[in-house]
Amino acid sequence: MTLSEHNEPKYIYNLGLMYLLGQGVTANYIEANILIEKAASHKYKPFLYITHDIATARYFSERIIVLYCGHMVEWGDVNKVVQDPKHSYTQLLISAAPDPERERVAELKEKGRAEIQQWTPESKGCPFAPRCLKATEICLERFPEAVEVDEERFVRCNHL
Repeated sequence: MTLSEHNEPKYIYNLGLMYLLGQGVTANYIEANILIEKAASHKYKPFLYITHDIATARYFSERIIVLYCGHMVEWGDVNKVVQDPKHSYTQLLISAAPDPERERVAELKEKGRAEIQQWTPESKGCPFAPRCLKATEICLERFPEAVEVDEERFVRCNHL
């Protein structure tokens, strides 16, 4: 893949739709995106990769932001976030990602299967509380503040 000097982008945006693809197509998709990522890093261009597939996100960036209902719940160095997730939603995303080294797929507890709530300006508490296995009464009342858990790594959780 080559980028024309006349048509050089200011940034590269990729909406990761790999969940719509079959496994045979996924490998080619990853290879194509690695070429895009290399092109972006070679030219020092920002690369925005939006996906539900946290397993692939770690290959495209140095930093990651995990969103739930439009709210940042965990962000920082991609390797720290993926290897040692602190927020329950990040843990849920990682447990749902295919891993050939994992002996069995993690099962969702009944609460983790709860309906995703519509978040409005009038909503209060933690957006993830209805699905969180750690949620307590405070989670239903107070929106969690961002807490720096490592250098330049943050988590929004009332239980940190």
